[in-house]
Amino acid sequence: MRAAPPIETIVQTIVDEVRPHPVVLFGSYARGDADEGSDVYLMVEMETPLSRHDRRVRIDALFPRRTWGMDVVVYTPEEIQAGRDATEAEARDALAAMRRIVAAVQESSGSLPHRLPGPV
Repeated sequence: MRAAPPIETIVQTIVDEVRPHPVVLFGSYARGDADEGSDVYLMVEMETPLSRHDRRVRIDALFPRRTWGMDVVVYTPEEIQAGRDATEAEARDALAAMRRIVAAVQESSGSLPHRLPGPV
């Protein structure tokens, strides 16, 4: 039995190390239906000249002794804006989740809270 991944610690480590724009949790942990075999799925948006492969390697290297499965997609703001890679299922799911969060926050208060709401 795998222990649940420390999602807040994972996100904070990424924020501290690469200063991304958003980090978006998607998949079963975001939906609230994760089980012991579930992986953590994250989309990271960051300014970087690195190749896609090297971006992922950089994030993976932050967690050398992890005991959980994790898949990370990393896009630049320009890639997000241009809508490139929109056909990839991970990008579609993450972007949809991000849009729902932003819309809900804008409707309720007009600004982003320190902590985003739970599953989307």
